[in-house]
Amino acid sequence: MNQNDLLKTIQNLQENNLKKDYLIVGAAIFQGIIFLIMTLITRRRRKPRPAVRLMRIDTAMAKLKLDRERIKKEAIYEAQLTKVETGLNADDKKENASEDTNFLNDLQSKGKEQLDKTIKNVKDVAKDKLGGLKDKLFGSGKE
Repeated sequence: MNQNDLLKTIQNLQENNLKKDYLIVGAAIFQGIIFLIMTLITRRRRKPRPAVRLMRIDTAMAKLKLDRERIKKEAIYEAQLTKVETGLNADDKKENASEDTNFLNDLQSKGKEQLDKTIKNVKDVAKDKLGGLKDKLFGSGKE
């Protein structure tokens, strides 16, 4: 054997080894894909524990209860609004006029108080957040 034959033999072996490596990598990828597909197909969704189911049911019932209370309040408000707008009859209009005025004034003052309270709360929260941000950015003044 001469030197050229040895070089050709070595090149053939290297090409064969490279092909084998490609086949091994391809087979591993294929097996991984098959494994993932089988895992996804056979995976079953487990039933939640009884404690979790009970919490979900309680939450749903609480939501329904809140919704019912909200609807009741809406119905009462609509009834009062209809009463204020139309009055029960002509005689009641005169008697209820001062009552309706008091009721509307009450609603207006409560709304104004609620608005003032909300604005104050928003200002306090914004002040706290901005103060904390200022301390984070510039450091506290106590140092």
